[in-house]
Parts: sequence; structure tokens; C-alpha cells
Amino acid sequence: MRNLVLFSAIAALSAACTPEGSEVSLEMSIQPKWNGQDLAYSSMTLVQPETGDTFLVERADMILSEFALIQADGSRLPLVDEAGDPIYAFFSKDKPWTVTVPDNIPKAEYIGISFTVGLDSARNFGDPSQWKVGHPLNPTVNNLHWGWQGGYVFMAIEGFYQNNGAREPWLYHIAFLENRMPVVLNGALDLRGSRRLVLNWNAEKLFYALNEVRPSEDGAFSHSSFDGGVAHRISENVSQSFSWVALENVK
Repeated sequence: MRNLVLFSAIAALSAACTPEGSEVSLEMSIQPKWNGQDLAYSSMTLVQPETGDTFLVERADMILSEFALIQADGSRLPLVDEAGDPIYAFFSKDKPWTVTVPDNIPKAEYIGISFTVGLDSARNFGDPSQWKVGHPLNPTVNNLHWGWQGGYVFMAIEGFYQNNGAREPWLYHIAFLENRMPVVLNGALDLRGSRRLVLNWNAEKLFYALNEVRPSEDGAFSHSSFDGGVAHRISENVSQSFSWVALENVK
């Protein structure tokens, strides 16, 4: 009987510390853009504003992980799914670019959000068969696992560019831990109710955000090795290619 009373007291105390309605949900929507306009795939009309190079984007696939809210003291609160597991996302031109966090976020005012394009070492080199059908890290979902050498391609971007009037292909597959792409976006993130956070992915910045990259001069192909550093330069650009648009109420 004493144990039953003690258990009941602990349960009551726990309930008092986490009152009903103290947690909210968050939906993050990412909009692929090119120079402020919706990204038009398979269209040779995309002009890089810094160099005037003309591009066509045929493929833009990426894996995202390590989603976290930035708290007022600068610490990070990892975002998890219903089972308490880390959230992952796979984005492709044929899929909606959304991430949904269930009702498990403590109500508070946060000062930003962070995530990584890529994976940590454990997930990158772990057994890919552990991921169930439909999971973003299942190779049949993302088609980004390098079975021949292990690990994932974090971002695969492909297309064409104009080279002295001729249409030429370009392909950059960004992989390896040194090319993980951390993204930090600061902004007033009032999560005292369920919200939708809208972000832009500005694809044109792949070629100039921090480092100028021109396929005609720097090489049009990379599998992240023996490429003169072009994959790493693009990875640094990717970290700067996302931008904050709006925080919307969810009814």
C-alpha cells in the first residue's frame, strides 16, 4: 500500500509539472526558390545574379537532420517525433518540402531554428537497412546511399548550364562528414501556440553565397573527392542558402 501511495504522489507531481496544453506543434515549410521566384525545374531560364551564368536545375535532392529550436539562452532543444526519435527529412523536386513536429514542443518564445543538410557519423555509416519502408533515410526512398563505399550523399544537384552558347551538363554530389552543411536561422519564434514556419531555399546561392562557383571554370562534376575543393565550397554556400520568410498561426 505504501508503494502505491508513493507512486500516486509521484504521478500527481509529474502531472503538475507538465500541465495539459503546455506543448505545441510546429510545421516547417521550405519553398525552393531561384532569385526570389519559385524554382522552375527543367527550364533553361535561371540566371545566376552575380555572374550572369544561365542554369537549368534538373535534380535537387537533400537529406536534413539535427532539427533543433534555439532557446533564449542560446542552447538548442532537439526536435523529435512521436516516439521521441530524431526527425529526418528527404526533399526532392517531386515531394512537398515540409517537416511536421508533433505536439511535444514546450510552449515558449525561441530565438531561432537550426538543422543540418547531411548526417552525423553514426547515421551516415550505420546500416541503411535499419530504416523502415517510407523513412527518409531508407535508400529506396532517397536513392542517396552510396552502397559501393558506404555513407550517404547529403545533397545531389544536377542540371545544365550555358557554356559559350552550348548546353553542357553539371553534377555535384555533396558527401563526406567534412561537407556536412549546418544551417542556423535566427528570428522571433513565438511558439506559445501551434505555428507554421515558412523558409526559402534559395538555390541560386549554391553558386555564390560565400564562394563563387562556375561550372565552366571550376569543373562541372564532383563526387566530393579529387575535385579541387569545389564540393566543399558548394557545401559552405548551402549553409547560407536558406532564409526566414514568416511564422504563421495554425488554427
